[in-house]
Amino acid sequence: APMVFRKLRRIFGIDERQYMMSLGPEQLLGNLLLGNLSSLSMKLSDGKSGSLFFTSHDGRYMVKTIPFLEKNALMRILPQYYEYMRTNPDTLITKICGFHAVDNNIIVVMTNVFDTTRTIHEVYDLKGSTVGRSNTGSGVKKDLDFNRKILLPGEIKSKLKMQLQKDSQFLQSQSICDYSLLVGIHFEKETAPSNFHDHAVQPKYVPFYAVEDGGIRTVNQLGQPQKEIVFLGIIDILTEYGINKKMERFIKSWIPGVDKV
Repeated sequence: APMVFRKLRRIFGIDERQYMMSLGPEQLLGNLLLGNLSSLSMKLSDGKSGSLFFTSHDGRYMVKTIPFLEKNALMRILPQYYEYMRTNPDTLITKICGFHAVDNNIIVVMTNVFDTTRTIHEVYDLKGSTVGRSNTGSGVKKDLDFNRKILLPGEIKSKLKMQLQKDSQFLQSQSICDYSLLVGIHFEKETAPSNFHDHAVQPKYVPFYAVEDGGIRTVNQLGQPQKEIVFLGIIDILTEYGINKKMERFIKSWIPGVDKV
């Protein structure tokens, strides 16, 4: 597996020295081992899985602890995942670039969808579902909170639709479910960006949906550029459609008013 992830990092255009500077023993992984999280920024704790999310000190990577079932799912789909990533440089699917066991914790390292100099003002986790998909508090919003339109240039819109369909078909072929489209929105102001990251090493290839500092600039109905940039990625790709998910789907389909399982 280590060699596979090294090859994946090469595919993603990640410099090994830069990767180690972000996540090496003197940085994130070593601090996890020592129980010192001072160099990390904890993002959230998912109530369902109990997973913890952190960002690397430079904002390039997300680090997530995963349960045993997700570890098994990753190992099962890894050959197909590698081949899909190799042949689909424009995929929106999470770019997993590291897999480690640290002090009884299984962690994966992923590129950060919001690795940008821009401040992300709104974040949505969209699953295409309405059951229990609302967040009335602060933080990440869900499907029922997404009461807006995002207009994109025609060519990008067509490419994005095709790529999302292709990515969904791949995940379906691997019996993966419950993934999300992560959407971040930056509202541009006259002042310079305040969320600056030092990106001396740039990836070799930039997908069509990330050409504007990691995102896409929206347009109005006349096709004119707007002061709004959207960031996209497909996340949470390690849940298998097994017996537990089948039972959850059955219960949600037959019990009126159920909002969570």
